[in-house]
Amino acid sequence: MKGIRHHRTKTGRQRRKKKFIYVCSPLKGDLERNIRKANGYCRFAVKNSVVPIAPHAMFAGFLDDNIQELYGQV
Repeated sequence: MKGIRHHRTKTGRQRRKKKFIYVCSPLKGDLERNIRKANGYCRFAVKNSVVPIAPHAMFAGFLDDNIQELYGQV
């Protein structure tokens, strides 16, 4: 592929750089269901050798909408 560099490991095999994707999916509404769906999209990406970036799913795991001080720190 053009633009992707290949690296040789210590064993001499070639290794490609991983591709990243941004996962965009709804979060409002049924929060638990939407987070499960986002996690499923991420799982699908990993199974297809792609690194998923899904900030809304990650932050929902430890940020609480009821504690506004947390949002000033992010």
